[in-house]
Amino acid sequence: MAFGITSTVTPPITITGAKLQSYNHGPYAPQSAELTDEFGNATARTYYGNGSIVEHEAVYALMCGFAATSVVIGTNGLESVAISTSNGEWPTMTVKWYTGLPSCQSGCTFTVAIPGVEGKRKAQALGLANSTGKVQSSSWTASASMSLLLDEEGDPAAYAFSGGTIEASGEAVGGTWTAGSGMALSSGPTGNESNTAYSTASANAQGILAGTEVSASS
Repeated sequence: MAFGITSTVTPPITITGAKLQSYNHGPYAPQSAELTDEFGNATARTYYGNGSIVEHEAVYALMCGFAATSVVIGTNGLESVAISTSNGEWPTMTVKWYTGLPSCQSGCTFTVAIPGVEGKRKAQALGLANSTGKVQSSSWTASASMSLLLDEEGDPAAYAFSGGTIEASGEAVGGTWTAGSGMALSSGPTGNESNTAYSTASANAQGILAGTEVSASS
């Protein structure tokens, strides 16, 4: 068994000022159909719907030299980009994407700016603002859903991305949470109190990403 990450990782976005921490990849989960007898017992099972599609997830730790930029969800199989910070860790970025998709794509792509985050070991508010409190943790995710069209044999023939969204959350000691630009609070601010800890306030926010229709390819 090899130690460390030995695979060649090629995410569909450019990442600088970051170090790869983990990489998971494997076949896209198939669907299944069963043939049952008169007792309801399975006598045959067929898996279908995944073709040669591979799912990828890479986690990067952000450090000196990281610069926020924009990404296009739905381009080159990119499904989501997530950033997480806490007051005891370096920020991380998780990228999820697919390879082996059919050549025919329709639906939309979604351009989104990554929130300003520094490659420093500290908690930073992402997608939310808390000007006076001490941020303990915060996360931000931009994503869209991938759908497949199957052919007459149950194999992927076309795909599309839709439903682009942004989600953010944060927890802080003191202060008041407000939603960032283009976002709205979906829950909170909520007070969290305990007889053995300092009280904190948490909040969640959501936003909608505007889609740009892609020209159907074949």
